[in-house]
Amino acid sequence: MVQTNVEIQSYIYPHNQNNILSYNYETWMKIIAYQYDCLLHTIRNVIKTLLKLYTEETLTTAFRLIKFFNQLISLDLFIETDIRFIHASSSIFQNKKRFTINRILKIIARDRTDNCARDLVDALIKKFSEVDKINSPLSNNTDTEENLVNDEEDLHAESDCTSILVFRTLTQYTPESGPHSIRTPEIQNQITESAMTHLVFAEQKNLNILFSVLSSTSTDLLNDNEMKASRKNGGLKIQRKVKQRFFEIFERALWQDVGVLGEHVLLWWSDNGLGKKNQLISQKFCSWLKQYHTKGNVHILIQPTIQSLIDCLCCYITSTSWDELFSQALISANYQNSRHEQQDIGLGTKTGHLFSDLLYDTVFLCNSCEGSNWTMQDLENLPIVEQIPLLHRLDHSIHTVRLWAIGRAKYLTNCWNMEQFFRVTHVDINASLYALYQLKLAQNIKLTDQGENCHFTVCCQMRAKLMSEVRINIEKLQEVPAQSLSILASVCKITSLAYLKICFPCSVYWQQSMTNQQKNASEYVEKYLDEILKPVLISSQNLPLPVQKSVSKLVLEILCEAWLDHIYKYRIKFSEDGAVQLLQDFAGIPIWIKEKVTISDDISQFLQTDEILRRCEGVGRLLLHQPGDSIIMTSENQNIETKDIENNSDTLMPPEMYVPNQEKWLELRLNQQKPSLTICCEQ
Repeated sequence: MVQTNVEIQSYIYPHNQNNILSYNYETWMKIIAYQYDCLLHTIRNVIKTLLKLYTEETLTTAFRLIKFFNQLISLDLFIETDIRFIHASSSIFQNKKRFTINRILKIIARDRTDNCARDLVDALIKKFSEVDKINSPLSNNTDTEENLVNDEEDLHAESDCTSILVFRTLTQYTPESGPHSIRTPEIQNQITESAMTHLVFAEQKNLNILFSVLSSTSTDLLNDNEMKASRKNGGLKIQRKVKQRFFEIFERALWQDVGVLGEHVLLWWSDNGLGKKNQLISQKFCSWLKQYHTKGNVHILIQPTIQSLIDCLCCYITSTSWDELFSQALISANYQNSRHEQQDIGLGTKTGHLFSDLLYDTVFLCNSCEGSNWTMQDLENLPIVEQIPLLHRLDHSIHTVRLWAIGRAKYLTNCWNMEQFFRVTHVDINASLYALYQLKLAQNIKLTDQGENCHFTVCCQMRAKLMSEVRINIEKLQEVPAQSLSILASVCKITSLAYLKICFPCSVYWQQSMTNQQKNASEYVEKYLDEILKPVLISSQNLPLPVQKSVSKLVLEILCEAWLDHIYKYRIKFSEDGAVQLLQDFAGIPIWIKEKVTISDDISQFLQTDEILRRCEGVGRLLLHQPGDSIIMTSENQNIETKDIENNSDTLMPPEMYVPNQEKWLELRLNQQKPSLTICCEQ
């Protein structure tokens, strides 16, 4: 440890002449190396600036500096500088590369990217606006400017983007023109194609200036076999094949960068960027761009750039459309829990309509990524990578719809709001399922087994996994109507028992002797049925007939079972007159169904023949007997209301046969002993 300190001290404070010279040499070499790097960095930046100006004078100066820069690089004075000498940006000490023709062409192409991207996007937008203006039904409209503005304000107020709003937005791209300046689509296609071809040839023409300066000032950048003598002035010029190769390098670099930069220009970096407009415009522009690209009239150099713009728009539409619709649906779902008046659309709700629109849009985008032939040869033409996030969003959307419907069903059943309940659990869910039935996902099991392309194989496996998850969630969504009926049944049981506890007469009412026997049902019967059964029958009329029958039968059975459970739970004793009155109350159910509620004849007849009514009648008849009496099962005294019903095996069976455990009901009959026997016992 002491020896190390001595060595460091001797290095910092050299004591002999050799160490002093060595120390001075290393110090000055590091300073020279740093200044050398700074000089290269400065010259490099000056060269790039001169190339960006791109005039004959600046190009001449740039090539002279390039020659000097390459000579400095050849000196090979690179020495690792100590950390104490690094004061500037780390870009100063980047790897030193010579300037070659390929590098110069790429620098110029990078500088020209922004202008070319903006020119290309402007040409496409003008073409689209002209075509949409010709095809729009509003192109010959004679409305005034004020009327159009008022229409647009109304559309914004309703959050509905129709063709008027689209037309008003698109016309911002197009300069004003006279009535005779409208071009046909064929002429406009030729104009747009010539404009894009002009972009290509304009860049090639600008590159000729570079070749002219290069052949006169910097022949050292070219090989001898790449130059030849000119017949006009006797000087040197670049051979045609070499020049064509340089053109290809420049154009490949230029239009590749234009495709990347054009995405941002199209969406955000222009005054009329599609990202600032309504999303419907982006969808229409993307559809038009796909049709324009498939016609095959686009210049071969611009085709990859157009395809890049299409892919960019697809990703943008995918994310923004789903985000917008999903946020609107969630906001509407939260608004439903408030006490404000609900907004319904058709037979469903506004939130359900938004969710179905969300699924329609996502399914449409998923189907657009599908192909007719799932083979390895056609795999590269299928946008599987774009479909994977779509399937993620679709899976999440289905899951959210299911959770919303179940949660909403619980909330509405607790409030006993049957109208909104059936709108959500049946109409809205069926609309969402109908949107999902449009989903077209091809099987690719054989394709995933092939290992020719690792990237596409992984994408196909991911797609297959997401497909299975989507199908599972669709199956769960199909079970929502049945799950909602289970929720309805549990809440209906509790609600019926609670209402009976409030409105059902006390035990004294059933034990007294009724001199004036009522011929009709008690008052609580109609109130009970109006509160529990009537909302279900009225709200379910727009549903299919099988669903109406199952729902009405379910609620009627729960209602009657709760009625019987309430009687037995509180052990209410019945006198003979009380049993007769209870029998009249049970007989009032089919009368109420027939006279007090407006439903179809099929549902009315279906409910009047339900077994639960025969069971209630059987309980009433059992209470007419004393405990220990022998019960004769006869069908002579049938209910008056059942005479018009078709005589089958069920109606001919005595009502007492529908009652299980008949002995427990006989215990509820009040024992009535004769007064004389009581007096004898007391004496």
